[in-house]
Amino acid sequence: MALLFDTTTLAPDERPERWGEACERIFFPMHAGGGALTSSRIERHHVGPIELFRLVSDHGVGLRTGVDIRAYDPEVLLIALALRGRSRIEQNGRSAGFGVGDLSSWESSRPFRATHLEPFELMLLSMPRSLLGARADAISRQTARRLPGDSPLGAMTTEMLRQTWRTLDAESASGPAVNRGDLADALIALVRAVHSQDALTPAGTRAASGAALLAQVKAHVEANLGDPDLGLQSLARRHHVSTRYLQKLFADEGLTVTDFVRERRLEACRRDLCDPALAHETISEIARRWGLANPAHFSRVFRETYGCTPSDLRAGALDAGA
Repeated sequence: MALLFDTTTLAPDERPERWGEACERIFFPMHAGGGALTSSRIERHHVGPIELFRLVSDHGVGLRTGVDIRAYDPEVLLIALALRGRSRIEQNGRSAGFGVGDLSSWESSRPFRATHLEPFELMLLSMPRSLLGARADAISRQTARRLPGDSPLGAMTTEMLRQTWRTLDAESASGPAVNRGDLADALIALVRAVHSQDALTPAGTRAASGAALLAQVKAHVEANLGDPDLGLQSLARRHHVSTRYLQKLFADEGLTVTDFVRERRLEACRRDLCDPALAHETISEIARRWGLANPAHFSRVFRETYGCTPSDLRAGALDAGA
């Protein structure tokens, strides 16, 4: 892995300007501005004809204009995986926001604006457009969209990017050599595939059926029960639907979003309270782990749901297992 830029070696007042210079030198002519740039760096691995970067920085904007393109155009497609923070990409009249675990893409041959709304970390794959073959024009029409990281192909692509970086880091640390040409072929195939999903709509959302979306939302809830902000608003934002539509999907099953989240949290608590291996944890610790931070509220809704207090359930379960 090559470290191409690092603000730790610079005086604070030099960092914004030097960040812009580094982005132009490493990628192509553009205008890059950021905040204080307290901890910014750019790292790179070569994967055959592809470059894989890791960018860490403060909030900021990257702008490429027609003048910049005429100055120099490497004709590359850029595919970004958000590892931290929220970003928005604008190109060809399209605009899409993407967050942690999501992918998006843009190309160097057309003007774009990439806005990072908060401190961010991106894995950025830079691929010559010529490698896309006959699919190049079709993929160009798919840039500036959110490519959901939890879709089947999105999940495969994000894991492949992460694993490629880890593999190349291990090789850099004197591990076994890998065939970078083969890795490049695999990445190219995934990039083509993830941009050809018919499920992507012009707004960058999945044209999934209501049942498929409901299953996706439920899976997200199960995986994030400990998030104190988990609820109707955050789930609607995450899945790019209105709160009204999301409520309707759950109402068709006789539920509200709030009810479903609470039920799944309570069930996770019930399971942990009955686990002898967790007997050393307090009831409050278990409740907090699953997003229920108010002890009085937790005790009340638990009793309403299961007909006993959390402590009574735990005592009975531990006695039965003794």
